[in-house]
Amino acid sequence: MGLEHSIAIESASQSDVCALLRAGHEQMDAMIPDRARQEFSVEAVSRDSVKLLVARIDGVAVGCCAIVLKEDHSELKKMYVSPNARRKGIADQLLVRSEQIVRENDIEIIKLESAAVLTAAHNLYARHGFSIGSAFGDHIEDPRSIFLEKQL
Repeated sequence: MGLEHSIAIESASQSDVCALLRAGHEQMDAMIPDRARQEFSVEAVSRDSVKLLVARIDGVAVGCCAIVLKEDHSELKKMYVSPNARRKGIADQLLVRSEQIVRENDIEIIKLESAAVLTAAHNLYARHGFSIGSAFGDHIEDPRSIFLEKQL
């Protein structure tokens, strides 16, 4: 029997979802030790303007991303898939569902900031039609970051 996959908007207050978000945050801290540190915060993905997508395999949270809905664009944040669930299409599914949510909210562009060292992530975004953009919102130009965007 195959593994059952699901992707749904969920609350970050669930212990397994919170643990997944924390793991992604800690991985970024370990990979990029000199990045501007931000304290982990469930509240950051619990606002009304944020849709948190959680991917599950057989009920276990294995991936997530957040879509911040703004007036003139949306921002993709917190994309993370646990190491044991990678190479199974989870990130692709999260990205496709994110785009659907953005379209449903009549927003025409998705933007994101990514660490320059995350080449696998950049390849994922390129496969989905993202191209190089520029700093936006509170982000500033930084050689350790890459800004990507996609017009829907």
